[in-house]
Amino acid sequence: SNRGIEEIRTLRENVKYMPARGRYKVYIIDEVHQLTEAAFNALLKTLEEPPPHIVFVLATTAPRDIPATVLSRVQRFDFRPIAPDALARSLQQILTEEKVPFDPAALPAVVRAAEGSRRDALALLDTEIAYGNGRLDAEGTATLLGSTALAEVRAFAAALLGHDSGAALEAIDRAAREGEDLQAFTRDVIELLRRALVLKAAPTAKLADLTHTEANELRALGERVSLDELLYVLRAFLEMDALM
Repeated sequence: SNRGIEEIRTLRENVKYMPARGRYKVYIIDEVHQLTEAAFNALLKTLEEPPPHIVFVLATTAPRDIPATVLSRVQRFDFRPIAPDALARSLQQILTEEKVPFDPAALPAVVRAAEGSRRDALALLDTEIAYGNGRLDAEGTATLLGSTALAEVRAFAAALLGHDSGAALEAIDRAAREGEDLQAFTRDVIELLRRALVLKAAPTAKLADLTHTEANELRALGERVSLDELLYVLRAFLEMDALM
């Protein structure tokens, strides 16, 4: 909300004063790319010659939207998503140390939903443990995340690749009757097919967000069809997702 030139002028006035305690005053400007052009220009002089007791932290999710004049005057640190295998290990360690009973098959779903964020993964973990009365299990996790259980998505994909139209339509009917989000169901199918495609193209690949058993089941799924057929079905679902 403090994105205009007046707020930056106020900040410029305040940076003159020494910190009440400690050696530095730290100003964190979140989503800095939302500053107006005039506000950026007003901030530029302070960034060029900051008082020795001032540290600016400019946080953004869109560094391309920050003027080059500002980028050239700061140090840049890019934060990347945590790798799925590292995130899964971290969650497993926490659950073990906290003595929380858990189903290892539930962790990949949490890791996928967190999208590389440890904070989001821990928040999901807390919610799912509370929902499961102190236990983390795969079925409860899928229900809480609003996603279809992986086994059901895999069964649907198997029916599809096996040209079993009846079984595939029944799976869609069941998902609709149980109130599942069909677009989320579509995206779960896309993600499963993508993994099956990777394992078909590179059989020895290890996907950290899949258990050993799940990976073997996806390899078996891909064995029934050619790489081109798998790619064709995946493309069809990607187009369907866009249309939905």
